[in-house]
Amino acid sequence: MKRLFFISLVVLLPLLARAQNLVVYDADVLANKPESPHYAVLTEKYFNSLEGNALAEKIERYGVAHAFDSEEQGVGDPDWDEYVRDLEKGIANFTREGNTEGAEMYRNMLAEAKKMRSELEAQAREAREATRTVGDGLDRDELRAELLKHAVGGRLFYSAEIYLNRLACVQAKSVDNDQNAFGLMDAQGKMVVPARYWTIFLREWPNDNGKGLVLGYRLLSDDNTEVDLLWDDGTRAAQQTFPAVKILDEVGLIGVRFPDGGWGLMNADARVITSRKYKKFDWNVNDVIDPSQSKFVYGERDGVNYIISPADGSEIGTFKMTFNADGSTLHDVNYYPGKDPR
Repeated sequence: MKRLFFISLVVLLPLLARAQNLVVYDADVLANKPESPHYAVLTEKYFNSLEGNALAEKIERYGVAHAFDSEEQGVGDPDWDEYVRDLEKGIANFTREGNTEGAEMYRNMLAEAKKMRSELEAQAREAREATRTVGDGLDRDELRAELLKHAVGGRLFYSAEIYLNRLACVQAKSVDNDQNAFGLMDAQGKMVVPARYWTIFLREWPNDNGKGLVLGYRLLSDDNTEVDLLWDDGTRAAQQTFPAVKILDEVGLIGVRFPDGGWGLMNADARVITSRKYKKFDWNVNDVIDPSQSKFVYGERDGVNYIISPADGSEIGTFKMTFNADGSTLHDVNYYPGKDPR
């Protein structure tokens, strides 16, 4: 009996580990440079623990104590500097024109602005002195090391977003504005989807295998993408890539564009259910056919709008749009014999 219990516990522990929920912690104050990564992924258990709360309190204290570091380094206020320059130019122009009233008015405005600036700087000095001792004994590198010791994946990221409470979509690096590296990390820090995508789109559709769908976008050029379809455990949902993908929310389907330009429909299990190639797809947005038929998809090919069954991708009817005298649309629906969905 004891042996059976031991075996059951060994099997259960990995399941409990996988079930850990994740949270994102903003660690911006611990970044060495403004462009450094500054988000940590933590388990919800640690985040809510006494140890986690104690570390968060120390990090907050450090942030308060160093809130005025940039001002101490002599970083000016561009808006203030520009305002002073504009007033000084105005004074010079009025003086040159002999407009003594205008010059005096601007001199008074400048004196009032400098007085206000001086008062604000005095308040900032007082606040700085009051907060300086808050961070006594706290070192940024030590706090960063402590946080990384508990962070899932053992590092900070440029951005992070929790998906289904148990996975983290993380941005591991940013080469420049056009080249990112997004991936998907599990609660054990394993990158189930390697950080190699320009952006990742996550769907939370329930399906028969219990997995969510991941759209991984590679940016080939400014107007050209390549989309991988994967499951959230990193396995491929579709063996081929697609130039474009369109999510049809209301019906739980995906429109995919093939390299030849034609569109096809894919269901929530990433199986293509239409063999025909359409010019475009859409679902019954704005009751384009009839309010009672809101769960239908329509696809256009050869100039005809075909009503498509979300269940198996079959064409069950056609419709065309005409316009009334007042400009409103009128839909002429022709259901195929024996397949009237109403």
